[in-house]
Parts: sequence; C-alpha cells; structure tokens
Amino acid sequence: IVFFLVLLFIISLNSYQYYLFDQYFIVFNIYLLNLIILSVVLCNFDYERDQLLDVILIGLVFSGTISAILSIYQWLGFAQDSIFVYKSGGSRFYANLAQPNHLSTLLMLSILSCVYIFNKFNLKLILFFIPLLLFSLVLTQSRAAGLALIIIVIIVFIRWKIIERSIKFILFSLIPLYFGIAELLSRINQKIDIVERMSGSFERLAIWQDFFSVFSHLGLLGTGWKNIEYYQFQYGSNFSGYLSSYHNIFFDLVVIFGMFGGVFFTYLFFKILVLFFRLNTTTDFIVFLMLFVLINHSLLEFPLFYSYFLFLLECSIPCLCII
Repeated sequence: IVFFLVLLFIISLNSYQYYLFDQYFIVFNIYLLNLIILSVVLCNFDYERDQLLDVILIGLVFSGTISAILSIYQWLGFAQDSIFVYKSGGSRFYANLAQPNHLSTLLMLSILSCVYIFNKFNLKLILFFIPLLLFSLVLTQSRAAGLALIIIVIIVFIRWKIIERSIKFILFSLIPLYFGIAELLSRINQKIDIVERMSGSFERLAIWQDFFSVFSHLGLLGTGWKNIEYYQFQYGSNFSGYLSSYHNIFFDLVVIFGMFGGVFFTYLFFKILVLFFRLNTTTDFIVFLMLFVLINHSLLEFPLFYSYFLFLLECSIPCLCII
C-alpha cells in the first residue's frame, strides 16, 4: 500500500502542468505526503494496537453523541441565536460538520463503536446511546446511511457463522428502529421523509455519466487534483451544476492519477475483499463494518478529501498490512 501511495505521489508531482493555481498543487501534495507518513507509521505500529483502537472507538462514541445532541438542538430550532452551533436553514441537520452525509457517516461509526464496546467489554449501558444516534441519523436524511444499514444486514448473512447471536440481534434491529423513528418524525415534520428521499432524484447517475464523457480526454497519468472542474466544464453535458468531484472514489482516482489511480483502487478492493473472507471473530467483523461504512460513503461522495475521515480509514492500514 505504501509503495502505491509513493507512486501516486510521484505521478501527482508530474501533474504540475495541469494546475492553474500553484496553491492547489502544493496543498494536495502536502496532503499526499502526510498520508504516506501516516501509512508508514501505522503499518509499523505493533505495540498496543488494540488499545489504540479502543481509544479511537471510545472517542467516536463521544463525538457522535455530542454531534447527535447538537443536530437535535438544531432541529428544535434552538440554534438560531447560538454562536456555537451552526444554524441549519434546511430540512437536513448536521450539527457542526461540513454537511449531512458527513454527520451520517460519523453517526454510523459511532453506532458500530457502541456495538464493538458492548461486544468486547460486555458494557450493556453503551447500547442506550444507539437510539439517540439513530434519531440524529434520521435527521440527516442521508441515503448513504440507509443504504449502509441495508448492506450491513446482507454482510451479516454472508459471515453468519462467526458473529455472536447478541450482535446479530443488535445489527438486525437497526433497520426497524431507523425506519420507525423516520416514520415518527415524518408525522411531526413533513419535511423529514426518508422514503421519499431514498426514492427521489438520482443526480449521481448524471454525474457518473459525465465521467465517461470526460474519460477519453484524460491523460494516461491523470490531470491532478482540483482540475475536475475544468474538464467537467469543457466536456460534461449531463450535470449542469458546479462539480469538483465525481462523487465516487474510483472515478476521482482515475481523473487525478490516471491509469495508476484505477490500479490502486483495484488493488485495495481485492485486499479488502480478502480481508473480509479472512475475518474469524465478531470483534474483527465489527471493525470491518466500520471500514465498510467509509468505503460505502466514498463510492457515493468524496469524504476522503477530508482528513478527519481519511485518518479513520488509515487506522485500518495495520489490519490490511498483515494479510
């Protein structure tokens, strides 16, 4: 993995000619360099790895709970006069994060962290956080979260034998709880309608169609970061809005790094697939579900452009390195 990252860094340096603004080139390559350093550190981090994971997941529970409370605070309309909480003007609430889908991913990770802590430490009280987190998850009205919950159930069936009965029950209960809360909130506020959002417009399809329109104009080594806007403006025809990402990690890697971006994605995909079929404990399975939540989001958007999600993904690197 580190080898591929170094290769992508070299390719990125070679893309300087495509950048209209030097600051974009500098910022992105510093970002890549930090990613390489973090990967090297984590791949060689053997001491107290479990303790590090425990600390991160406990932190996720706390941060998710605080964000959930803030989003409910917004929903109740109390944030209008607050200087500490973002004033959300729409029907989707996302605390102080960048957007609703970001909060939904944090909440999904927090829910799975609760399940992990319950499974490892048999701490039953931690499960009382889950309804609160699900309530806030509904307020985000994120389609990515609804899709993740459904796929998690399918994944549970695939690895049924290694999962403890209590964990199966908790994971299976998430969907009826989620849609039950959604139905309740839709009766209180008609603007909150999960079913309508999940069956609504699919702008992603138009965005992905434009990727194939642009693809033939890309160089073998890609065009670098922040140049998607230019190619979309020149050759895109299906999506009329401003576009800085194709809302899919594979497409973005191909645009930024060309052929090698696609190869890197394919390598990671098979690496993660092998990891999935080598899981042999419930604890490992729950951690894998967290990795899946990040991957699911990255296939529908661009969360890995933000370091707070990239760091969490990078924490899975030690697990990938041992395969």
